[in-house]
Amino acid sequence: MVEVINTKTMKVEKKWPVAPAEEPCAMAIDNKDKRLFIGCGSHALVVMDQMTGKIIASLPIGDHVDAATFDEGSQRIYTSNGEGTVTVIQKTGKDDYKVVENIATHKGAKTMALSQSTHHLYLPCAEYDAAPAPTKEKPKSKAPVKANSFMVLDIAPLK
Repeated sequence: MVEVINTKTMKVEKKWPVAPAEEPCAMAIDNKDKRLFIGCGSHALVVMDQMTGKIIASLPIGDHVDAATFDEGSQRIYTSNGEGTVTVIQKTGKDDYKVVENIATHKGAKTMALSQSTHHLYLPCAEYDAAPAPTKEKPKSKAPVKANSFMVLDIAPLK
């Protein structure tokens, strides 16, 4: 659900569903054409008209989406997916979009930043040790980060 908030009254004025997608968790914006790009946990990027809430398109993306960004210069939308991919979507017209490719990154590389001047993507990530065996006290434990394994992936723009 996308909620439109009046920043003067701090009240929700509109609510727009992202259906048929589910679990919206990442958002980017195209201010020129008034489009929201919403990355959803249901493996979909929803394109929504930011003025009406109308769904324009729905495109497939990777698993565990965490971030979305829009490159104004190349007219590309990117989603970083925790499974270890970045989905690249090309805007070919105001309401025309196509998936260009899924770039292999690193499992867990899901936070993302874009340089609008160089068009490079940056994704921080690390290597992980094996997760500890589950116990009664901790039935689900996260794997610890390997020492000195932090890195930032620098993805140059596609041609």
